[in-house]
Amino acid sequence: MTYHSLGSVWRPFIGFVVVAMITIFLVFRSRYARIPIWSVMAFTSFLVVFFRLVSVDEMGSLIDLDVILFLIGMSTLVGIAESSDILNALALWLIGKFRSVKMLVIASSLVFRLLAAFAMNDTVALMGPQ
Repeated sequence: MTYHSLGSVWRPFIGFVVVAMITIFLVFRSRYARIPIWSVMAFTSFLVVFFRLVSVDEMGSLIDLDVILFLIGMSTLVGIAESSDILNALALWLIGKFRSVKMLVIASSLVFRLLAAFAMNDTVALMGPQ
């Protein structure tokens, strides 16, 4: 059995393992926040190329520069809002409006649902609680 035929058998399994690694890291990231997210993404990208799920020649066509620039812009805006305490002031104002935790959870759920209806999910994820 050659490498290429063996590789075609293992490709779905390796792809599943890579996606599982990313998912598990994102779920447990709140406990281990000292590990930068880019390091896990870079490592799993390396695994995808190393196991030939994507060839080196295909990599350029798989990256959408518009999405990258959009995410950089949104991260910049959220970072500016965070550093100037706009998000903290907004959170305190929102907490002051609702007297019970249940109403606060319902209101924030509705706000983020409305945002998700009009904005892209990446944008809403950046604006949501971290």
